[in-house]
Amino acid sequence: MNNSNTGADVLASVARTPAVIALTLLALAGCGGGGGGGGGSEESVALQECRAYSELTGIDFGFLQENGVCEQFDDGVNDLPQLTAGVAPADIDPGEEPVGPPTVDEPMPGDDEPVVDIGGTPAPEAEGGFSLAELEPAQEFGTVFADVEGSSFYADANNSARLQGPLVGDGSVANTDMLRSLPFRVAVADTGLELRGLAVVQESDTRSSLIGVLFNSSAERHCFVRVEGIRALDAGGATLEAILESSFVDGTVGRSSVQTDTCIEARTGAYVDLGLRAPAASVAGVSIDALTSTTGRFERTETEVIPLAYSVEGDELSITVVNRGLVNVETGFLNVYMLDERGVVLGSALASSDEQLAPGAEAVLNARVGNFPGQVSSIRVLVDFDNI
Repeated sequence: MNNSNTGADVLASVARTPAVIALTLLALAGCGGGGGGGGGSEESVALQECRAYSELTGIDFGFLQENGVCEQFDDGVNDLPQLTAGVAPADIDPGEEPVGPPTVDEPMPGDDEPVVDIGGTPAPEAEGGFSLAELEPAQEFGTVFADVEGSSFYADANNSARLQGPLVGDGSVANTDMLRSLPFRVAVADTGLELRGLAVVQESDTRSSLIGVLFNSSAERHCFVRVEGIRALDAGGATLEAILESSFVDGTVGRSSVQTDTCIEARTGAYVDLGLRAPAASVAGVSIDALTSTTGRFERTETEVIPLAYSVEGDELSITVVNRGLVNVETGFLNVYMLDERGVVLGSALASSDEQLAPGAEAVLNARVGNFPGQVSSIRVLVDFDNI
């Protein structure tokens, strides 16, 4: 899911709420029409992919012909899944029914059961906001959420590994002081999706991030897993200015008519990572409208791109990955989660990459961790990739 911005910038911090998210599709060599307008040329593959993706997700995207970018202009959206670079037009089924966010009365295609209401639909928000008493109690991020050998986090993933190596972070803040667990509520969730814990991490005086632990307790693979209607609440229950409309959850790579790294395999766990434009001290709770997904449409790709090891120089990680599949791949976004000595996640970093790997080939991908104030020697790495 090469959901990179129009530039190839490395995103150095955990905050992930850019004002405009751009999904870089194909190299523009194949874009018909030479620039702006001439309406007579055939649609480019990138434009067809953008249209197909919009129909598949029910999200309104626009295609910028001049630079080949499929964009959603939305201040709140922070991590949109990308189409497979190089998918031929024949691979996209124009007759596919559009798939939009599900409701209690309208299950997603492939779902055996409708969406389950697990907390009651929130009443319209008054000036005072929500009562914090309505939220589930905070769940301490202890060993119950540990990403360790034998745990269900990204079990048998085709794009992830937990790595041990040199120290990461300056240690200016004790690991035990990095996270603060929050009370939260999820009004509606697809069957099997469970947000089991949520915590806030301070990044700067004005920014913080939410880190959640999400489990798929069902026997099905869920893809396009999405957290919707995210409200960070202050101590009085009022909504802070930092409101996220929605965020996709990064997971394993699945393929249908498009390829996405937003899948959570059956009976496995994943991390939710949400950037906030608010200091951590101001966040007292979180309300989430829905956890949505689609099932029955995506198969797990046989190709695997697996992280092997990492080294550290300053605030930059160099992560070696290998293509264990039988086809060429191109890497995309790289998610790095810092784990303390118990295996508890303390923070994350995001980077972009565009390495092309033949079967059996290795590459080194770089990610900056910024001013990570804790100190860890274990990380969880997810690598997005596309078959080419």
